[in-house]
Order: sequence, then structure tokens, then C-alpha cells
Amino acid sequence: MELEKAEKLVKELMEKHDVGKAWRFVWINKKAYYGECNKKMKEIRLSRKFVEINNQERVRDVILHEIAHAKCRKRGHNKYFYAWCKRLGAKPERLNTSANRPK
Repeated sequence: MELEKAEKLVKELMEKHDVGKAWRFVWINKKAYYGECNKKMKEIRLSRKFVEINNQERVRDVILHEIAHAKCRKRGHNKYFYAWCKRLGAKPERLNTSANRPK
């Protein structure tokens, strides 16, 4: 997916799910992580390397996964996180095995 389109999508989804005003979007260059949610900094982060080799569907799922973390009061992959994933339409998997992994 093109980086510009991914950035537009993440900002649209953050706004739609009410994290757009208090949170910001940041690109990261990590290969080991597709995305991150940093609650302390109030940032949703996406890996450039992941986005560049995956399609919109896979990127969208990672964005929603990180938004679920932002919406959830508790840290980690727990029942609250899974409930938010279900509500947002994200797969509650720790690692999206259908996605292409950066090398």
C-alpha cells in the first residue's frame, strides 16, 4: 500500500473511532512490529516497511488493532482488548499471520 494512502486511512479511522483529537499518528521504521500503540505519548504508530509490502485490507486491520489498544483502558491482549477488536472489526491476533512480514 502506498504510504500516503495509508496515512490518510489511519487518520480517517482514528477520527471515526474517536481517537483523532487526543492522539496523533507517527511512522516508525521497525521490521519486527507492524504497528504500535503508545498510550503514554498518545500515538498510533505504523511501520513503513510493513505498509509498503501489504495491501489495504491488511494495513487497515493493523490500524484497527492499534486503535483497539488505544480505546482499551487495560494494557495488553486481554478480554477488554478483544472486545474492542470485535467492536471495531479488527482481528484480535497478536501477529497477523496473513500479512507479509518485512525482511
